[in-house]
Amino acid sequence: MKKFAFISIALVITALISCSESDSDSSESELPESELDGGYKFDIINEDVLPARSYGSISSSKMLEGFFVTSIKFDKSGNAWIGTFKQGVIKYNDRETLFFDSSNSLFNDDMVINSLAIDSKNNIWIGTNGLIKYDGKEFTLYNSGNTPIPEDYIHSINIDKDDNIWFSSSRNMSGGVVKFDGNNKWVTHAYKDPKKGVEGCIISGIAIAGDNVWAGIHASDYYLMKIPNDGKTNYIGKNQGLEAYSLGDLCADKKNNVYMPLDYSFSSEIYNSPHMYVTDGKSIRIITCPYGEIGRINIDSKDNVWCVRLFKSYDLLRYNGIEWVDFKIFPEDYNNAIFCIEEAPDGKIWLGTGKGVYIIDVK
Repeated sequence: MKKFAFISIALVITALISCSESDSDSSESELPESELDGGYKFDIINEDVLPARSYGSISSSKMLEGFFVTSIKFDKSGNAWIGTFKQGVIKYNDRETLFFDSSNSLFNDDMVINSLAIDSKNNIWIGTNGLIKYDGKEFTLYNSGNTPIPEDYIHSINIDKDDNIWFSSSRNMSGGVVKFDGNNKWVTHAYKDPKKGVEGCIISGIAIAGDNVWAGIHASDYYLMKIPNDGKTNYIGKNQGLEAYSLGDLCADKKNNVYMPLDYSFSSEIYNSPHMYVTDGKSIRIITCPYGEIGRINIDSKDNVWCVRLFKSYDLLRYNGIEWVDFKIFPEDYNNAIFCIEEAPDGKIWLGTGKGVYIIDVK
């Protein structure tokens, strides 16, 4: 029973959000023009299965073992900001550890920290039951009661080069992707286009690649939503040859390629392949992972793609376009799992798990 209880918790935490398009400074928004299929006719390229090897056991250090860690980000000063499952937010460095919870912040004991992001001014943006900003002195809560945010469930957050905050604000069949300039300008890209009848359920992740924002749509004929500078939302799906029940995390590398693992955790079927898509905006490459389905991913400063296996989420993988490497961080433990991956300023990889933070150093 422990195995299935922990997996069900993992699925709740990784449940995500959804999309289409609308622009307004108030809660009454109008949907601008959108385009099914995005005008794209992607070439679908099936990549050969690459070699795989096991790194074997790898040394790691552990900390915060009593905390269920869901998100990690590093600010410009090298501080680690750590989000948790109903245990608030932690600021960590070599000198001190600060805890923000119901006793000294806006967090209550029921809040799950779904996502963290940090802008160029070192403001901390926190996705939970609403969007929370911490400027180093005080916390500010943005929610559906004081802003045009459509839903008070914030999962994915990303920040573009102009410090616009992009985040998912959605539940099943409502809400969408919101753009906030950090002051008073709000733009909602809704998940549903009433003219064309596109319906998604939840948004799996948000990636920023150059001037384009990409979002993954769960359980729809259209799996990708691209929001370019021209303000016209493009939907990309089965008409381009894509087949997916849902996309997982979306991450962009330095060349603006967007990586999208296929998430089958909500599906009644498990497919052997494909396991991940990669797009440069012109074609889509299909990647098959020799270890099976992929859950969480992140990309480091060298464009290595770090992945967690979907149904064996104690298993960490690295993909570099040449080979796959399997890292055994901790033994098979169905009472533990990796929920987030983040590279520290010193190049070490931090893993947020159900039993604290693991830190690994891979040369």
